Amino acid sequence: MGDLPHRVPNDPRYFTADVHVTPDGRARVGGHHYTPAEYADMLRRSGYDGSKPVRLIGCDAGSNDFAKQLSKHLDAPVLAPTKPAWTDANGRVFTSDAEIRPDGTRQPKIPPNGEWETHHPDGSKTKTGDDGYAPDSDRHTDGTDTDGAKDRGTDDTDSTANDNGTTRDGEDADESPKAPSASDQPVDHPKHLPDPAVDPGPAPDVRDPDFDQDRSRGSLVEEIDPNDTSRVTLKDGLIHTVDGKPVKEYIQDLSRQRAEYHAANKLPGDGPCSAVAMDLKTGKITEGVNGGTTDLIDPENVHPLLRENYKGMGDWQHPVMKNDTDMQQKPVLGENGKALKDADGKVVTEPWIMQGQAHHDEPLRHAEVKAVNELLWARQREFDAQWKAEHGPGSVPPALGREALQEMRFDPRWTQDMMQKKVVTAPVGSDAPACANCNTLLRDVPSYTGRIQYSPFDHRSKGSFIPPATE
Repeated sequence: MGDLPHRVPNDPRYFTADVHVTPDGRARVGGHHYTPAEYADMLRRSGYDGSKPVRLIGCDAGSNDFAKQLSKHLDAPVLAPTKPAWTDANGRVFTSDAEIRPDGTRQPKIPPNGEWETHHPDGSKTKTGDDGYAPDSDRHTDGTDTDGAKDRGTDDTDSTANDNGTTRDGEDADESPKAPSASDQPVDHPKHLPDPAVDPGPAPDVRDPDFDQDRSRGSLVEEIDPNDTSRVTLKDGLIHTVDGKPVKEYIQDLSRQRAEYHAANKLPGDGPCSAVAMDLKTGKITEGVNGGTTDLIDPENVHPLLRENYKGMGDWQHPVMKNDTDMQQKPVLGENGKALKDADGKVVTEPWIMQGQAHHDEPLRHAEVKAVNELLWARQREFDAQWKAEHGPGSVPPALGREALQEMRFDPRWTQDMMQKKVVTAPVGSDAPACANCNTLLRDVPSYTGRIQYSPFDHRSKGSFIPPATE
């Protein structure tokens, strides 16, 4: 939602919940869907104590029974809009029907034609306010127009809030930050990731005698018990050393060994990288390989936290810049895949603009993404099991928080000698920094080999390298 929650002034009379409500009357938070009863539990865990009414800022949450049911389960009044909720550039919240612009985007009908209603636990409701503006708002003293209005009901509006401001899964709400290479021009057809995300199940274990590598996903390499004091020391609850080595050194040594193994078993057409990743909280270590061009993570199996990151890249066009003002040019290809030529025999070119990706390879192909994705699903399974053990088998766990990303590390390595002008510049097993795709997809996960923020053909790539994490 970008800065939308921060634009909305706090109303001390209410506990404000800012959430995307689906047409079938469920709250969407972090890629998960929650019934009114489940969302009521989530609000209580977010600090709601029942002493104030709830102000629900969600897409026509009052018209699809969500607000009514939420009031019942909270045993408290719930204020909600009857039509889609919007925020203007000055932070005013109002409810109004949507109109479709010629370009297909939505804008609110002005003046607002919705209403605000307070739903009560006994099932009754009362009209609250005189027009479409949230009760006692500043209304339109300096004008409300469609240009500055933002739709609170778009798919990225999936946060939950408290009376001190909006949070997402316990953190500050924020639209997925755009990749450094992203322009302000959205792609025409964003990559579709089926919703909800589907857990692919435990990763195949390389230690299993019957192990058969699935190159479209990661594999489990090792499990280190964080409570094994004979091998491990902890710092702030995370693994700090293993077998007397700093955890970074341990992972780098392991990653080099695995890269050499994969180099010896590399198939024609395989990408040139493998990667090891570790969850410093649980001790699980996974790996991935690039594999072939079709060895991609199944889109439905991309973990919700990586989906959030993906949007910062996948929703935007990425021009490859020759300099500060000019784009690189690329050949225009014909149906046969060959470059087209004009009447003078010159190759026809066009500006090089990548759609929904910052690097020229497939975002879901790379080794480090596969390895981290497996760690996240493993952490999710453990978190869900613990939650249900504490709250009952029928309870619905909240989404995994982004702090899980910060508690993981990844280390990509080359699985073939990288050459420049017939000279080996990076031998097998040497550092393979995260590419611009992985830099965005693995936002908040520290890299032990550094990160590249732009296409290698983009002049901005020079001087923008992010150094490796130190621990």
